[in-house]
Amino acid sequence: MIEISMWGRCDGAFEAFAAIFEIMVENGILIGPPLIFGTLVIGSITSGVIAEMTDKRGL
Repeated sequence: MIEISMWGRCDGAFEAFAAIFEIMVENGILIGPPLIFGTLVIGSITSGVIAEMTDKRGL
């Protein structure tokens, strides 16, 4: 991704860095449907809340 973003399309390092994230978003949309990403986000939040609750109880 770094090579693609630095192939002369960008004027500087910051624009190349931003281009890396644009490429990641484009490829992410093609690879996985939003339902998978939503499930991962909800699962991460849920597991984090459960871990925090058990830590406060001292279990």
